[in-house]
Amino acid sequence: VDSLMFDEKKGYWPEIILRDAMAEYLTLTVKNLDVTQKAFVVGTCGMARASIASLVKLGFSKINITGLDQESALNLIKDFKEIFYNVQFEYTKRSDVTILAGTHGLVINTLSLLDSEDFPNEIYYFNFLKKGGLVIDLVDIPSETPFLKIAKDIGAMVVHGYELLGFYD
Repeated sequence: VDSLMFDEKKGYWPEIILRDAMAEYLTLTVKNLDVTQKAFVVGTCGMARASIASLVKLGFSKINITGLDQESALNLIKDFKEIFYNVQFEYTKRSDVTILAGTHGLVINTLSLLDSEDFPNEIYYFNFLKKGGLVIDLVDIPSETPFLKIAKDIGAMVVHGYELLGFYD
């Protein structure tokens, strides 16, 4: 929950605006977003949860998740399986990220290099991303992260954190 909405009949109620903002932003800015491909989410924080909900709202039905620890990722998957029945959730250990096949059309990073001493450097290889895939980094500082620099170098489409989070604001 990132907001409280007011309705004259219901009063205040919690809402997740990031979920809706991300879905709308991607719909408006990304041409030919292929929701039939797998999506890869890095992180298990609240921002990752909002991102996953947004992906499901957009129509993605295959979502792969990795994070700093296995327990939080499996808890996240358990929570989402109770809500979304027609979505396939998969967990990939950090050590296995480098051996994934290039079957993911989109990747969202929610982890900051600045906030984590144990940042998963395995994601920098991008072996899991299809050629020309979409890379979203929800980190806003620094504006040009190493994650996005490498993504640009391999020819991926990129969305900077400040762009999406600015639209969210």
